[in-house]
Amino acid sequence: MGAVKQHAQFQYEKGMRRPNSDYLSAIATAGVDVYFLLTGEKASRLENGDEQRLVAGFRELDVRKREALLALIEVFAEPPRE
Repeated sequence: MGAVKQHAQFQYEKGMRRPNSDYLSAIATAGVDVYFLLTGEKASRLENGDEQRLVAGFRELDVRKREALLALIEVFAEPPRE
């Protein structure tokens, strides 16, 4: 998958050798969560253009506007009352 020989892959998996950035890039392209591979923590991915726009816009806001937006999201995300 990462364009390396089986022996190199085995050494990576056993901790005998460390992969280079080309290998990590190749397996990321194949869908591997490289952040998880390196840290053991799941990476947060922006799944689509809408999520990317939301995060980019959120990062541009000042603290007061961020707090207001987070409060609005909490209201929208509440389960419906019966």
